[in-house]
Amino acid sequence: MDFPTGIFPPAKDLFIGQISVEYESVWVRVLGAVVSMGQGHLVLDDGSGSLKVNVFEALEEVELMDIVRVMGRVDLDRGGEVVLTAVSVTRLERVDMELYRKIVELEQSLLSGGTENKVG
Repeated sequence: MDFPTGIFPPAKDLFIGQISVEYESVWVRVLGAVVSMGQGHLVLDDGSGSLKVNVFEALEEVELMDIVRVMGRVDLDRGGEVVLTAVSVTRLERVDMELYRKIVELEQSLLSGGTENKVG
């Protein structure tokens, strides 16, 4: 996964709970709290579910319970578990998770042509 510096493929904003096998090889962006960290991976939770994120660089500024935004490709590990292979992990500060949730729900509704979250 080599991309010119700062250039990434288009990605879809999703909640972790929405990510499943059907998204394999799809590029996504998720936002969540770091609930676990290990050698070469971290686990994110956004309230809708948790997800293992494989990382290939040291995340020196990221600590447990930090809110991070991750962009990556949905993959299956050797055991068939859905994982995210990260190309970008950004630590965020002062994030209103409830407002973020509302924005993503509205965006998804508008992109799917739904009317349940119409602004007006």
